[in-house]
Parts: sequence; C-alpha cells; structure tokens
Amino acid sequence: MGMVFLVPGIVAQPLPSAFATPAAYGDLATGLLALLALIALRSDWAWALALVWFFNVVGTVDLLNAVRQQNVVPDLGAAWYIPTLFVPLLLVTHFMIFVRLLRRATKSNTSVPQR
Repeated sequence: MGMVFLVPGIVAQPLPSAFATPAAYGDLATGLLALLALIALRSDWAWALALVWFFNVVGTVDLLNAVRQQNVVPDLGAAWYIPTLFVPLLLVTHFMIFVRLLRRATKSNTSVPQR
C-alpha cells in the first residue's frame, strides 16, 4: 500500500521524498519478505524462523519510521486511510507475531530433553 505515496494524484500534494520513498519501498520489501517467509515456513526450510524474525523486524521498523514522520498526514489526500486504519492494524499484527516468536523461543529453551 505504501507504493501509493509515489503515485501522483493519489496524495493531495507531492509528499516529501524523505517520507514517501522509504515508506513505499519499505512496504514493498516487507511484503516480499512476508511472502518469502510464508514459502519458507510452508516448505519447512531450516532458516524459516530466522526469515520470519527478519520480516517482522523490517516491517515494524518501516511502520515506526512512517509514524515518526506524522507531519505528512495532512498531505495524504485519498491515502488518508493508510495511517488511520492499516498502520495500527499492521502494528498489532507485528506485535502478535513477536509474541508468538518469543513464546516459541521460550518454550524450546525450557523444554526438558526426553530420553
């Protein structure tokens, strides 16, 4: 969705490139990493969980960077729904993924090996 920040006519006026470019390409990178993580998990690749961690960190940092630059919100025009609806939902989703990953790590560290 962040790619709409680069499309003329969607936003009220051209957004500062310091916001639009990282937000757009950060969303693209996060989406591609998410798809790759899904494929890795489904295929049971050895480094699948590391890829999920990487995707989740990149996605969270991308969203927090966009939230940090909230001064561009009045210029979003038709893309106003992204920071008001999708950013909070995505932050909650990333938080839930972190919780699951940390629970999995804690569970595997506390389990007693069976003989």
